[in-house]
Amino acid sequence: MLVLVSIFVFSLLSLPTDTYATDNDQLYEGKRDEMFKDDTNWLTIQSSEGGTRFVTADGQKEVMLIDNFGGIYLNGDLYLNNEKVNETLSNTISSDAFQIGFVIILVFFIVFLLVTVFVFLKLKRKIGILENHIKRIV
Repeated sequence: MLVLVSIFVFSLLSLPTDTYATDNDQLYEGKRDEMFKDDTNWLTIQSSEGGTRFVTADGQKEVMLIDNFGGIYLNGDLYLNNEKVNETLSNTISSDAFQIGFVIILVFFIVFLLVTVFVFLKLKRKIGILENHIKRIV
């Protein structure tokens, strides 16, 4: 009899269920919003008052936090396609800084060139006027 009761209890506990709930948090299977036109079931985590947090196995460190405003806070390294994002960002920032510096120098050079041409043309005109005055006087 004890064996039958334990088999019955075990089978009830092992039945799949769609909702796992604790006080305010919920974990359930459901469909996405109709605007996504997706009929497949998704595992959904409904956040509590502040959001959702993921902690290490020992519960000592918060690995990731997602607040209810969409903010995602990572306390560790982020990898995309087996590449560390921190290194990718630092490489991108350094190449972007080089490109921005190059453009700034190029703009200054063009402005300097335009000012030089303007001054040269202005001087040439004034020299021409002086030559005409000298020819009249002589």
